[in-house]
Amino acid sequence: MTEALGRTQILRDAMDPVRAAALHAMLGLDGPPPGHLAILPPFFHQVYFWDPRPPAELGRDGHPRVGAFLPDLGLPRRMWAGGELAFFGPLRAGIPAEQTTTIEGITRKQGRTGPLAFVTLRHDIVQAGVLRVSERQDIVYR
Repeated sequence: MTEALGRTQILRDAMDPVRAAALHAMLGLDGPPPGHLAILPPFFHQVYFWDPRPPAELGRDGHPRVGAFLPDLGLPRRMWAGGELAFFGPLRAGIPAEQTTTIEGITRKQGRTGPLAFVTLRHDIVQAGVLRVSERQDIVYR
């Protein structure tokens, strides 16, 4: 379990404005969607940094199988449990960016319905050499 602490994964994205336009349309936002070099609204980073995998590398939940990047803690179900975001500067559409994900913590607890494990991830997004977004994500296994 502790061998996964500090493990990192780096994903790069071209920050294609088409994804921002699709999210803009889906949310029914007013005005024109963000175009090339436009500042992306907060939270639009969620439509970037895909990690496409073939079906053989996916778990039953459709996410990448545990044991590759995320540790296999012997518990079959994963859920998002919480998190925190910090915005340090705007992301711009059309400028490549890099997201580094680090496993920062792993804890086990006994819940009312059985054993639980919590994995804390840190996602840092850098664009043009500057940290723009940092997100802590807590995942619970049960």
